[in-house]
Amino acid sequence: MKCNDKILIAGVVAIAMLSTSPTVAGKFKYNTVNVSNGGTIKGIVTKSGKTPKDEFKTVTANKTQCGAKIAAEKYVISSKGEVKWAVAMLKGISEGKKLDTKSKTTLDNSGCRFEPHVLVAPAKGNFEVKNSDPMLHNSHFYLVKKSGAKKNVINLALPKKG
Repeated sequence: MKCNDKILIAGVVAIAMLSTSPTVAGKFKYNTVNVSNGGTIKGIVTKSGKTPKDEFKTVTANKTQCGAKIAAEKYVISSKGEVKWAVAMLKGISEGKKLDTKSKTTLDNSGCRFEPHVLVAPAKGNFEVKNSDPMLHNSHFYLVKKSGAKKNVINLALPKKG
């Protein structure tokens, strides 16, 4: 399935590459220190007002397995207005605990879409892209400019499971 692979992986890779890098565009430095009194931030992001309609992407290959169209799941909002896959960014964090670069972060093409939709992986960490579907997926990694123009920087074939 070509269309959905391209869209989802572009966003996920951007998050994975930028979110915990020691320097983001040379502007931010993160120093590792011992943390004895760390905390957790937890919450629920809600949407008020009318929910935008989701887009449906036309499947261009593997229609038997994937169907003719797949919801982009750009906006996944519960009946209570809770936003699924919301991301919050903390500004001004210049030091903290060492990031775990030994654990594996996995992006899986399953059911003709990437799961999870959003993830964070540390720079120089163990990042895996796999395919749990019974057919090959041809996935593209794009850089997207503010103008909306896309540049294909990686074309990755994900062999079928097995």
